[in-house]
Amino acid sequence: MILLKSFFRKKTTRTYLFIFTLIVLILESLFYGKNYYIELANKNYNGSYLEFKYNFAELEKVKKINNISEVSIGMDFELNESTYILLERENNFSNQNEIAISKILEETFSIGESIIIVINGQENEFVIKEYFDDPNRVYTFYVNKDFFNQIISSSKDVIYRINLKNWNEYDKTANYLEKKFKIDKDYGFINYINKKQGIDSDFIVLCFRIISMVFIAVYILIFLFTCYNIITDEKEKNKLYFCLGFNKNQIKIIILQKIIVLVLLSFIISTSIYLIIITLIKIL
Repeated sequence: MILLKSFFRKKTTRTYLFIFTLIVLILESLFYGKNYYIELANKNYNGSYLEFKYNFAELEKVKKINNISEVSIGMDFELNESTYILLERENNFSNQNEIAISKILEETFSIGESIIIVINGQENEFVIKEYFDDPNRVYTFYVNKDFFNQIISSSKDVIYRINLKNWNEYDKTANYLEKKFKIDKDYGFINYINKKQGIDSDFIVLCFRIISMVFIAVYILIFLFTCYNIITDEKEKNKLYFCLGFNKNQIKIIILQKIIVLVLLSFIISTSIYLIIITLIKIL
């Protein structure tokens, strides 16, 4: 403890601490800004999803893709010369033959009307129970969960409807799906991207990433330079450490402890300042 106190009394050590704290604080602010604009971008893509037809057996693999936040599976079918998607309803219907459709289709289908849907070569009769209000799900029908599980369990290819954690990385995710699962990005995907006009958050997020990488590189260089200087400075004290009864391994541990404490202290101070600033911003 005494050795650490003497280490932090040095002007050079306080300078290192200030520089580390400042860089970490800048990095934390950049990460906050990047995440803010990613969230803003996701709001701009509200209601968007990626849809394609693929083997049901690959469901767990698709769910494990990093940028995917939600995966729904469904069945496609033809009705009145249009293609629709059948999904399970979260708030389950009491009867297996009940179905919910988009309110936009109320001029085509009426409440209480019976419709025949052919799935896996079998005719299934449903009664339209209610409408739901979602302009992004016009060609989606929702059915009883038990019935849905029955038809899915006997199906090979199903419709994957995917939502992304970060819509700025749409192209990256689409390219990964194309490469990993052999899905043709141009023909195998049906993209429903409902992007609202506003700030070009995609470009801003890219700028935040580039600047963050620059500061990370600067931090690494300064860290290596600081370690070199600390080791060099400590060599002058080696004789004193030997006189106090420390061996070479103990001296190395002392130097390592000083570097670790310096880095941890800079993180604690910068994070404390960062949290105070964020709290004040939210209050104001």
